[in-house]
Amino acid sequence: VRDLAKDENILLLDLYEKSWHIFNSYPTHDAIAAKFAYDDRTHFNPQGAKIVAGWVKVLACEASPALCVEFK
Repeated sequence: VRDLAKDENILLLDLYEKSWHIFNSYPTHDAIAAKFAYDDRTHFNPQGAKIVAGWVKVLACEASPALCVEFK
């Protein structure tokens, strides 16, 4: 995916890289699941989804400030 984005000159928001570093800062998989996931450990709970959406916004703003517009 990274190569394709580079070859096609397409913006890539690397959520994998961002989440990998953050999730690895937690002491256990249970700690990650408690904050981010439903009991199925596959889907984000509302709190986890809001956090991850915030990461997407940060990545977008860092990559292209024009994508980061405050709506009022």
